[in-house]
Amino acid sequence: PFVAIIPAGLTPRHGWPVALFGHGFTRSDADVFLAAPLNASRGLATIATDVVGHGYGSRSAWQVTRGGLTVSVPAHARGIDRDGNGTIDSTEGSSTAVQPAPLAQVGSRDGLRQTVADDATLARALRGPQVLPLDANQPTYYGQSFGGIYGTMLAGTDRSVSAFGLNVPGGPISEIARLSPSFRLLTTQALGLSVPSLLNGGVDEFTESLPLAGQAPVTTPAPGALAIQQFLAENTWIERAGSPETFAPLVPHGRTLIQSAFGDQTVPNPTAGTLIRAGGLQDRTTFYRNDKTPNAIDNPHGFLLDPSFTLGFGSGQNQMSTFLASKGRIVIDPDGAAGVFEVP
Repeated sequence: PFVAIIPAGLTPRHGWPVALFGHGFTRSDADVFLAAPLNASRGLATIATDVVGHGYGSRSAWQVTRGGLTVSVPAHARGIDRDGNGTIDSTEGSSTAVQPAPLAQVGSRDGLRQTVADDATLARALRGPQVLPLDANQPTYYGQSFGGIYGTMLAGTDRSVSAFGLNVPGGPISEIARLSPSFRLLTTQALGLSVPSLLNGGVDEFTESLPLAGQAPVTTPAPGALAIQQFLAENTWIERAGSPETFAPLVPHGRTLIQSAFGDQTVPNPTAGTLIRAGGLQDRTTFYRNDKTPNAIDNPHGFLLDPSFTLGFGSGQNQMSTFLASKGRIVIDPDGAAGVFEVP
């Protein structure tokens, strides 16, 4: 499936230049409607497809209303009823069944790898028989959250895409789950459902005694913490072939832009730091300082697509759209002396 936003006006001779867009976890290709308008105003088309296991299944549909008439359009989405309960959740089919299922620690590895292959296929499909008025020469890519994660993997493997804008990515996947207030419960559940249970108590029912990079070593770990560390290390190792920090050293340095958000509660800053250091991308990273805005108390993870972030949304999209339109050659400081965007 795909959703494409085509600019208004006279089509250029070779078609509109095009950016591929990667949506986030629990989301769908519908997010292209939030991501594409500024691109379209600059003569840049945007196209997106669903992540593996997203979009509520092959029988899902768009309800399109125009002039008082509503038409149902098949969405061909990619969720599956993995547990057989008759409903398809927003991410069902994107990862393996949870503990104590035999393949539980594979997690989202293979779904992410397949999504990278799908986006690479989409880029190549643009060069086939033309249904849409798009210029398939040197498409660009940008992705938000999960889209930044598998976008890093795409950037490390696909040389047919000319530039990569990666919004709020991080890794490893297992560390995002451990450190994020949004996902830590998933780690708690995985530890609790293991046989035997690895929960050892603490604020979140487990204490792993793992310092962050740059912190002092923990010399007296909590009882049971070493078993948890081993579990997490195995999880990270098994998922490594589908985790973005693995691919970061292969990212085309001069054609990549990373937008990270200070205080991100979904993909925490330490995991963004791991990815950035792995690829040596410090000088390609913009830091959005949400703490300096009227939205300081809000989780800034969604600033690129959420208009309620009055400073982040417009400036973030302006920076990203300018980068894409220039095929990765231009990174602007979108707010100048205001300092909300710290630009290298």
